[in-house]
Amino acid sequence: DGIRGFAPLLPRIRLSRLSVRDAPVLLSLAGIGGYMAYLAARFSEPLAFMKVESAPGWNRDLTFSTLVKADFFRLWAHPAPRWDTIGLTIQFLLVVASLALLPAIARRFGWGYTAFVVISVVLPVISSREFLATGRYTLVAFPVMAAGADVLARRRGAAGRVLRWLLPAALAGGLVWMASFWARWYLLT
Repeated sequence: DGIRGFAPLLPRIRLSRLSVRDAPVLLSLAGIGGYMAYLAARFSEPLAFMKVESAPGWNRDLTFSTLVKADFFRLWAHPAPRWDTIGLTIQFLLVVASLALLPAIARRFGWGYTAFVVISVVLPVISSREFLATGRYTLVAFPVMAAGADVLARRRGAAGRVLRWLLPAALAGGLVWMASFWARWYLLT
């Protein structure tokens, strides 16, 4: 029996139907394949990245505490927030801004891009105890930036002009500031 029971579920690949246009899709597998070959050659473990994910301290069990981000809110219980608290709060704000722009993304770009943003932003949020790494996954969700720019461009009056100048300047300054921490080996995301 084995795989024959799954035969109706597996796609049928007809090599004769492949064309040059399919090359980029097939080439995309070279990235993970090359990395796995490197891990096999260097550590004799092609799936080392999967093994490391379950290391104590890094493993993420999907518990109620993880879902409600109890660890994140516990950080704010300290009298003086530490650097990591501020970095995690910035990532939390990126997630909130991304989710707040979902209606604008749906109106402007459609439900496909909205689903892409939901998957790109919500899945890392679910698996993180304290919003760690959600900042970099939010960057992948390019419709958020486009919808944010569209909302900003539609603002009229003096407030709109000030926001169109102030927000990009503040974000550029924040980028330089955060890059300086990254250059000094601080954990950002």
